[in-house]
Order: sequence, then C-alpha cells, then structure tokens
Amino acid sequence: GRVRGPSRRDRIVACAFLAFLALPACAETEGDASSSTDTAATVVADGSVEAPRGEHFVDPQGTYTITIDPEWQDASGSFVAEIEAWTLGPAEDGFQPNVNVLTQLAPGLDLASYMELSLQGMSTMNVVRHLQVQGSNGNALGLLEYSGVLPGMSSDQELHFLATFDVRSGQAVVATLTTLDRDYEELAEQTEAFLLSLQAT
Repeated sequence: GRVRGPSRRDRIVACAFLAFLALPACAETEGDASSSTDTAATVVADGSVEAPRGEHFVDPQGTYTITIDPEWQDASGSFVAEIEAWTLGPAEDGFQPNVNVLTQLAPGLDLASYMELSLQGMSTMNVVRHLQVQGSNGNALGLLEYSGVLPGMSSDQELHFLATFDVRSGQAVVATLTTLDRDYEELAEQTEAFLLSLQAT
C-alpha cells in the first residue's frame, strides 16, 4: 500500500495508538449484531489459522484488507475521521463494543520493534498476552490483549482489548476489538478469527 500524505491517522505515533481504540457509543444500534456462527480462530494442520466466513473489506486508502462479519454495523467516520469501525451490538452504560482499524506511520519498525514500542506505551494497562502469530492469509501478525481504564472514563468501566497488527513498508495497520471487560470473553471468541484476517497491502 502507499501512504497518500500526512493525513490525521498517518500522524499517530505507534506507541500512542491506545488513544483511538476505545470508541464511545455515539448512537444506539438496533438489535444485537453478535453472530450465531462459530467464528473462533481454528488452527489448521500447517499451523496457520483458518479464514473466517464473511465479507472481504478493502481499505478505501488501499492500505489493508480484512474479513468482516456481515452482521457488524458500519460506523466508519462516526468516532474518528479516517478510521474504519464497526459496532458489534447495542450501547450499554455509555459504551458500544466495536472493532476498529487504523493505519499509522511506523518508519524503521518491523513487527517485533512495533510490538516492543507499543508495550512501552502501556504502563497504565494490564497486558494479558503479547505474541507473534500467523494470520489466515499466511502473514505474520502481532497479537496483543490488554485491559484497563482509559483516561476520562469512569473508574469502574474497565475495558478489554484484543488487537492484531501487520507492519509493512514503514506503516502499521492495527485492528482492535474493544469491549467492556464483562463482555470480552464472548465477543473475543466471535471476532478473533476476523482480526486474524488482517493483512497490510
């Protein structure tokens, strides 16, 4: 993919991507967008992850592709300009679970160094796991799970995140599931395979 210029999302430094991962509820979504299909990531014989069934999404800027659940509700541009986002269900307690994808400049960084830099910026977060995995397209992805309370949010409103990222040609693409902590286990099981379909282009 090619960076078209210093857009707002391109100016975000790698270690600060936390600021854009918690998207507050801006509107109620009709119904529950949770899929009844079992989409948990399945490892196949060669160690790769089986691709989920869904819609092939191509970033309008041409920087990545990802498979999305057709039941997700498009919310791109509703929270932060130029960040694609989908809501996964109705808002509760002022928060709406979502998957969002952003692109960041990452000059001089590879997957391992981007992971390290991101971890350095998480001093207020509880990092649950961080590892390198193989995506469903055969590409290497970073996977990062963490939880915590973000600045400006209620102290009893802990969020839980699952992010995958691909780093290529001086830019990083980050796909993140963001949920209330109490909803994380169920929603992560439904969305992890989709996050593992992320691929920088």
